Amino acid sequence: NLDVWRLMLNGSRTSIYEEARRFLARSPLGGDYAKVPNVTSLDVFKYWETNIAGNVRFPEGVRFLIGSFVPLFGTENGRTLQTFAQTFGWPLVWAFTEFMEAKVKSIAPADRNQSYVLNERAVDPTMDGSLALNATFPADAKASFNALWASVEERHVNATHGQWIEWWKTLAGSQVRVAPSTASSCGGSQLCIGSELKSGTCVCKMKGDAGQASAVTMAIIV
Repeated sequence: NLDVWRLMLNGSRTSIYEEARRFLARSPLGGDYAKVPNVTSLDVFKYWETNIAGNVRFPEGVRFLIGSFVPLFGTENGRTLQTFAQTFGWPLVWAFTEFMEAKVKSIAPADRNQSYVLNERAVDPTMDGSLALNATFPADAKASFNALWASVEERHVNATHGQWIEWWKTLAGSQVRVAPSTASSCGGSQLCIGSELKSGTCVCKMKGDAGQASAVTMAIIV
């Protein structure tokens, strides 16, 4: 993605310092995750990609699963993901990344400043692994989740992008929302999957259910 960075710098549209400021605003140095800025179409292509240097032990090397909301929620594949999580006792979170869900394939010059929400997460309250966390779920969390699942299942095929945004708002508004773990926020414990978005409290597996927890990574299901 270096060509995208060069496009900005060589085109005199920005500076190295401005790019650093924008990049760090979405990093652990950016403060409250709930208030990080949206990303523009062009920002999405300016990223640092990391890979695991080694082999992750299975299943003890997995902390939790992440399910992509639009392609999986309310589908048979989504049920398969839930079964997979349930089999190993892993928490499951659903993630919504507006840029990806909008299926943006290329960036027209006029669209480079269009902004998107990136990487929102909500915990699935129907999984035993999720219920083993120290999170406090709303009293009607399961009922709300199952009702939304049924609604999405019925209308999934022909749903518009706007409908998906509304469905996500319904899910996020009725469930525990989490921010990713970082080195400065809940990243020191191998039992934690992130922090509660509003309070900042670490969301972790309760020690009585920890088992042989030695997780060093997470499994991402796309």
